[in-house]
Amino acid sequence: MSNAVINVCNQALSLVGADGNISSLSEDTQNARICNLWFNDSRDYLLTSFPWKFALQIAGYYEEWDSEKYYNWVGDLVSYNGSVYRSLKENNQNNLPTDTEWWELTEFVPLTLNSNGNYNIPSNCLRVFNIDNGSVPFKVIGDEIQIEHFFHELLYIKKCDELTGATKMFTRALAYHLAMEMSTTLATETRRQLELQEQYRKFVLPEALSIDSFQNQDSEIISNDWTNSRY
Repeated sequence: MSNAVINVCNQALSLVGADGNISSLSEDTQNARICNLWFNDSRDYLLTSFPWKFALQIAGYYEEWDSEKYYNWVGDLVSYNGSVYRSLKENNQNNLPTDTEWWELTEFVPLTLNSNGNYNIPSNCLRVFNIDNGSVPFKVIGDEIQIEHFFHELLYIKKCDELTGATKMFTRALAYHLAMEMSTTLATETRRQLELQEQYRKFVLPEALSIDSFQNQDSEIISNDWTNSRY
């Protein structure tokens, strides 16, 4: 478990007014057991509630690299050994995607087609956000995505189990959300529970979303059957 996760848990414990910090979620203490009970659900709930920039991931269906084919344009994308590469030069032929003179590795995720003609949801996907900026309709069926139109990019919210890349505003909001969930067990006064809820809903979360939205102006959450069945 990362230091970031433990720090959020200890911030939440402090907000609730619990005595003592934890150093691991597997500790045999009440504080650790309560944190372990609520942390994953709180983290994933907050991640899926808004398109936090650090948690967004681009995926697409990219053709497999072919040594016999000319890639005539700078920016051509190909899939190779489970990764996606972008061509750096014109007339790119017979140059392995691992050749950094001709190709660069991207952070894109290749989608795979299954026997049903649908795309498999990436293993690290929490929520499908949109396709081609919302212009292409889709339907999530179990762990598959049904897309009947040509598309370029699928945007999804990825899992962030260890909070890698999470912003300070997100981790602060998560600490408050976690504190709210744990307060029913750990808070000694009902008044503290109500205070946490009011601070989170009126100040902490709106501030975090406002700051994140400056970097993510065009995003809007879209509900779908897959997410609604889970949250």
